[in-house]
Amino acid sequence: FSELTKIETGITPVSVVYRPKIISKTRRRKIALIAAVAILFLAATATLFILIRSSRLNVNPKRIAVALFENKTGDPALDPIGSVAADWISQGISQTGLVEVAPAMAALESSRLVGSKEGGLQGLSQLRALARETGAGTVISGAYYLQGNNLQFQTKITDVQHGKLLFAPPPVSGKQEAPMELIGLLRQHIMGALAMCFDPKFKTLPVSNPPIFEAYKEVMIGIDFFG
Repeated sequence: FSELTKIETGITPVSVVYRPKIISKTRRRKIALIAAVAILFLAATATLFILIRSSRLNVNPKRIAVALFENKTGDPALDPIGSVAADWISQGISQTGLVEVAPAMAALESSRLVGSKEGGLQGLSQLRALARETGAGTVISGAYYLQGNNLQFQTKITDVQHGKLLFAPPPVSGKQEAPMELIGLLRQHIMGALAMCFDPKFKTLPVSNPPIFEAYKEVMIGIDFFG
C-alpha cells in the first residue's frame, strides 16, 4: 500500500525517528536546585507554623498565678519566706473579687517545677511555662534580698500572653525579724495594682500610681456613695 501511495503521489515518504531529548548537566543541576529550594521553603514554612502555634497560650488574662518568691539572700534558712509570701499574697488577691486566682498550692508546685527545670522564674519564657501549667494569663513573680539586717522584696506583675510588664510595685524593705509585716505591705501594693489594672471603674480615675488596696477600697466607697 505504501509503495502504491508513493507511485500515485510522487512523494517519497520520510521515516520519522524519535530521538529522546537530552537534558544537559547544567539544566539538571538547575532543576535539582529548584527542587531543593522548594523543599527547604516548605520545611521552613511548616516549622514557622508550628512555632507560632506553640507560642500561643490558652490562658485567662484575669486569672492570676503567684509564683514562688526566689530567695536571693544567700541564706537557705530563709527559703520558707518565699512560699509564705506567695501563699499570703494569693489569699489576699482572692478576697478582692476582681480576678480569679490559681490555687496557691498548685501555683507553688508549678513554679517549683518550672524553676527547677529553667533555673529560676525571672525570664519571660519561664513565666510563660508557669502560665501554661496554671492557665493564668497574669503572673506575679519576685524575689527577696538582704540589705544589711533588712529584708527587701522586689515584685513584678506580668501579662505573659503579650509579654508586657503591667506594673512593678515599689520595693518593700524592713526588719528581717518581722517578714510578715513586709509581706502584708507588699500584698497591699499588689492588690492595689491589680485593682488599677482590672477594675473598669477605677481605670477612669486620674490616678498614675496604684494605691495600696485599703486606700482603693475607701476611694471606691466614696465613688459609690457620691456617684
